[in-house]
Amino acid sequence: MKQMLMGSLLAVLAALLIACSGVEQAKTPPAVPDAPEEVAKTATRADRRQFITDSLPLDEAQAGVFWPLYEEYQQGLDPLYDRLVTMNQIYEREYGQISDERARWLLDEYLAIEAARLKLRQDFVPRFRAVLPEKKVTAYYQLENKLYALFMYEAAMQVVPLE
Repeated sequence: MKQMLMGSLLAVLAALLIACSGVEQAKTPPAVPDAPEEVAKTATRADRRQFITDSLPLDEAQAGVFWPLYEEYQQGLDPLYDRLVTMNQIYEREYGQISDERARWLLDEYLAIEAARLKLRQDFVPRFRAVLPEKKVTAYYQLENKLYALFMYEAAMQVVPLE
């Protein structure tokens, strides 16, 4: 936590120093955040779209066909995220008294969620490829992987392994 706070403070300080220096910065496309805490902030449902908007440059024609498909894809992902959250809540609530039956269910549920996520991702690849160049599709899936990895990291950090 201290490291994350220190990193945030240093970033703010650096931004202030640059802003106060009077040096005009070159106009470049927005950088994709690499710091885990910065990407993690964007992993909420409300900010996922903004993260993709900022990180995946699309022209007007591409955006017109991508965003409706994106919304449909997210509607498929949302219930999977919800299931993972529910699973973690059950685990936390029952920790220390989890039976073998519950442990089996937790693992089976996790694997079922992962299988459903993979199927959804595979089902949408041809649909995204039909409307975007291959590099854009690959970049989009990379961004989704980053968001998912951070979601899973945050979830994992809240869970103590079974004894």
